[in-house]
Amino acid sequence: MRTLIKRIEALEARKGENIASDPAIRQWLGIELTEAERAELAARPPVKPMTEQEAREFDAWWHNDNRGPYPCAA
Repeated sequence: MRTLIKRIEALEARKGENIASDPAIRQWLGIELTEAERAELAARPPVKPMTEQEAREFDAWWHNDNRGPYPCAA
């Protein structure tokens, strides 16, 4: 869990915001959500699964030792 916290802190430092305030991330971390956060999550559009091509591109990026930020995250 300590490694996960360090990664979240690094992401927050890069993005300049508190990503743990996002209800989806709080839910993933196992933090109990408020009614307002649950309503916000319910109002979001569903996440579209990756196509096979997108999955291959992500896998190639993930296993590249010299990778930078993932292109769609910029």
